[in-house]
Amino acid sequence: MELFVVIPCYNEPDVVGALQSIAQCDIPTSTVTIIVVVNESDVARTDVLQCNQKSIADINNWELTKPAWIQIIYKHAKQVPKKIAGVGHARKIGMDLAYDLSVNKKETIISCFDADCRCSKNYLNDVFEAFSTYPKHDVASIYFEHDSKQSDAIVDYELFLRYHVQGLRFAGYPYAYQTIGSSMAVRANTYKEFGGMNLRKAGEDFYFLHKIIPYRNFLEINTCTVFPSARKSDRVPFGTGHAVAKQNASICKTYYTYHPAIYAQIKKLITTIEASTLIDGIDVMQIPSEITTFLANENFVHAVQQIQKQSKSDTLFHQNIYRWLNGFRMLKLVHYLRDMSFTNIPIHQAVQEFWCMLRKERLQQSNKEWLEVFRSLEKATIV
Repeated sequence: MELFVVIPCYNEPDVVGALQSIAQCDIPTSTVTIIVVVNESDVARTDVLQCNQKSIADINNWELTKPAWIQIIYKHAKQVPKKIAGVGHARKIGMDLAYDLSVNKKETIISCFDADCRCSKNYLNDVFEAFSTYPKHDVASIYFEHDSKQSDAIVDYELFLRYHVQGLRFAGYPYAYQTIGSSMAVRANTYKEFGGMNLRKAGEDFYFLHKIIPYRNFLEINTCTVFPSARKSDRVPFGTGHAVAKQNASICKTYYTYHPAIYAQIKKLITTIEASTLIDGIDVMQIPSEITTFLANENFVHAVQQIQKQSKSDTLFHQNIYRWLNGFRMLKLVHYLRDMSFTNIPIHQAVQEFWCMLRKERLQQSNKEWLEVFRSLEKATIV
C-alpha cells in the first residue's frame, strides 16, 4: 500500500513545520510520498511570490535532511489564471499527480493536508491501518482539532462544525460527516472514478466528498488527529480562516448558527422516508409544512416517481431517495429552513437547546466545555 500526502502551499510562512510534523510520525511499513503544490495566480502580489520562493527554497533544504522513508515532490504552479487559482486547483494538481505516480490504484491512499497543519505521531500508521482494516471503504475523514487556546472565535467555529454534524445525525441523515479539506483521504481508483478534485476556490472539500459519499462506504478515522491552523485568513470566502477573521473583526463577538428546531424538522422528513415503501411511495402529508414547499420547488414528487421506477426493493428505494437528497440539497434545505422559519441563534444557546433535545438534560457550560463534549461524540464514532 502507498500513501501520498498532498499539501497545497500558498503564501505560507512555515511549510517546513507541516513537513516536519509528518516526518515525526511513527515510521510506517509502507511507502510515503509528500507532494507539495506551491501555487500562485497570474495576479499574485510581489510579497506572495517572494513567500512562495522562500517555501520552495525551504522544501529543497528540508529534502537534504528528511528521513529516508519519506519521498518528497514539489510542483510550482505559476501564473495560474485568476479565474481558477485557488485551493481546489492546487489540490487537484497534487492529487492528480499522486494518482499518476501510484502503482496499485486500489491500494493507494491519497491523503489531504495543509501547509499550516500539524498531526499526531500516529497519523500515517492509523490512516494506513484504517484503509487496510476496511478494504471496502474508499473515502474517509480524519479527526481534527483546532487549538482552542488561541481564540474564542476558533472555539465557536469548530463547535459549529461539530454541532451541525451531530444535528444531522440526530435527524437520521445518513451522509452526516465532517468535510474538512486538510483531514480527508480517498483511494486513488475512487478519486479518478469520480472525476477527481474540483477547481473551487473554497468549499472544494465539501463538494468533492459529497460527490462520493452517496456511492461509497465512508470511514471516520478518529484514532489520530490533524491539527489545522486557527489563524485568520482572507484567502477564501468561507471556512476556518474566514470565520475567525470575520468574528474578530465584528463588533458583536457572538457566533450565530442554525436553530436546533431545523434538525427536528429534518428528523420528521427522514422518519417519513424510512416509513415509505417502494409500492406506496412517500406520504408527503406526513412531512412538516415548513419543508413541503422546499420539496415542491425541488420537484420532489416527480423525483420520487422516477426513483420508484428505477428501484427494485424498499432498500434500494430508500438509498436512491437519499442520493437525491444529497449533501448539496440537504445544505440547501437547512438554509431554506433558516431563512423561512427558524432564524439563527447564538451558538451557545443552540448547543444547549440541542443537548436538551438530544439527551433530555439542560447543561450550563462554556463554549470550550461544549466543544469537548461534541469532540467526544465524534471520537466515539466507529467507522
